[in-house]
Amino acid sequence: MGDVRGRRHRVATAFTLLGALALAAPACSDGGGKRGTPLATPTFFQVQGRLTLTPEQSASVSVIPSPPTEQDFLLYVDPLAPSVVSFLPGQADRKAATTDGVSFAVAEGFIVGLPGSCAGSDVYYSSFRFTADGATGTLAGTATGLASLGVGDVAFSYKAALTFTGIRDVAGPSLDVGTAVDPFHVADLRANRPLPAVATARLDSAGESIELRPLLTTLELDLGFAIPPATLPRYGTAYDVIVTPWQDLAGNPGVPPGQLTTRPAPVLVAREDFENADQVSGDGTVVDAAVLPPITGLRSAVLATGQSSADVAFDSPHVSARLRVVPGNTVVAFAARPFGRFATASTYGITMQAGVPGGAVTAAVLPATETITWSASAAASGGVGLGEVRTIEIPLPAGVDSEVIVDLHVAPPIPCGLPLPPAAGYLIDDLRVE
Repeated sequence: MGDVRGRRHRVATAFTLLGALALAAPACSDGGGKRGTPLATPTFFQVQGRLTLTPEQSASVSVIPSPPTEQDFLLYVDPLAPSVVSFLPGQADRKAATTDGVSFAVAEGFIVGLPGSCAGSDVYYSSFRFTADGATGTLAGTATGLASLGVGDVAFSYKAALTFTGIRDVAGPSLDVGTAVDPFHVADLRANRPLPAVATARLDSAGESIELRPLLTTLELDLGFAIPPATLPRYGTAYDVIVTPWQDLAGNPGVPPGQLTTRPAPVLVAREDFENADQVSGDGTVVDAAVLPPITGLRSAVLATGQSSADVAFDSPHVSARLRVVPGNTVVAFAARPFGRFATASTYGITMQAGVPGGAVTAAVLPATETITWSASAAASGGVGLGEVRTIEIPLPAGVDSEVIVDLHVAPPIPCGLPLPPAAGYLIDDLRVE
């Protein structure tokens, strides 16, 4: 009996030691292959992938001549949740994962963007698997799914196969805040990696603070920040950008955001009639009857892009002025005359606003389309038809004191986006406050 109890004790001790060694071992065998050290903490990886796309359409259907062959992106791996986030600036997806700490399998439907492709181009992976080594900070994996590549208003479908590797990335987030920014058109401050959903940001300058709006998603993360609607930063001002907490999802601290600086204000005038083309208060291309017939006097400003006319090439997407305000004034008013290449022209992307620097913004309500009348004089002016002259009014913003800034703007077309309807251009004249 003593020998049996001794053998049982030795066997039990052996199994206990083997179990302890298995838990403590940095690597273990899996089907003959060596596995890495389990990933213990949330980590970002810079991923480089070789992408193979096979057209789903028949050979008789046209496809993109040179589809992408690479897919590089940031991959955030959280072994504790567990979950995985794919990220490109402005685009992210988050899915649950199954893992033993080394091998990861992502839930079906994991979306990864395609760098440099048109908006809406991405890959929907039905299988996305990889192994991660916490000791070396590397990963490797494969994925298969379906890719959709948009070109204009057409989407091309491909079967996708991805082979990828990655290395740990601890650079932390940064923001491209910009200099000489137009206060009416401050671009979204997008981070170069996803931020925690609790992150907040503001612009600070000389006692003034503007709370920014987070670009939150349904994925419980933040893609950056934006100026709140109807808020106008001051001209000629340097704003410190403050983000709290300034770190990415993995806790890596960010590069100091620095300052966002705005452009100088337009010249203050009582009225802008564009008659002196060399001393216009703000922005805008001024034309005379040799180009288009002015609304009044000898000259008018043009608000248009090249798509507004057939033969007359305009590059005047911005008309602005800084106007004096006196007690009793209630509106900004100006004369406007639409023009274009077609009988009906869209106002999509056109905004007409008035703002108080450091305060509120108001806007005119424009019709969805403008009616253009063709005539012999229109043909003589380069094939551009003209609409009726009318007065447009913008209510003065709350808090206005002695001045207001007017901003008339045409947004540029979205690169490689859907074709836009024929756009309206406007002749602008006699900007004033009443």
